[in-house]
Amino acid sequence: MPDTKVLSESRAQKAAPPERKGRRLWKRVQKELRSLVPAWVFFYVLFSLLRLTQTAVLTEHHITASPPSRVLIGSLIVAKSVLLVDLIPFLRRLESKPVVVAAAGKTVSYFLIVFIFEYLDLLVVHRREGLTAATRRFGSELTSSLFWVLQLWMFLLLFTYSATRALSRTFGAKRFREVLFGRSSEA
Repeated sequence: MPDTKVLSESRAQKAAPPERKGRRLWKRVQKELRSLVPAWVFFYVLFSLLRLTQTAVLTEHHITASPPSRVLIGSLIVAKSVLLVDLIPFLRRLESKPVVVAAAGKTVSYFLIVFIFEYLDLLVVHRREGLTAATRRFGSELTSSLFWVLQLWMFLLLFTYSATRALSRTFGAKRFREVLFGRSSEA
């Protein structure tokens, strides 16, 4: 008798249609978007504020700033890069540390990623001049006070992002929303 039960269970499993590849792909895309959208929104707002600051300063000297499309594309690239950085085992171990330690460690890693992205962005913009000339241009930007003011803002806002994510992990998503926005309507 046990053999017939095993046979009928295996037939039932075979009879059930396998999940279609399109459906699995759609579920994976949905999961990816759920994790990417909050990071992207944060970096889009961050880069927009930094661009606004940069535009305000450069307009006084009759210099045009980068187009808004670079803010959109850059925020998507950096958001995905930050999510990939979170997968690094060394940084995942920081999640068990106090919130300030975890936020500080992740802030430094995020800042390095954004700094590298800024360098690569400048290389792409000035690719016709060559690698050496573009690197010199980036070096000249490093001496600008505007550059360092923007980096300071970037660092502080990245710390805010890191601390918020660490607190969200510590409290749990539901409790974090209750603490941040007040009592839930489900109560």
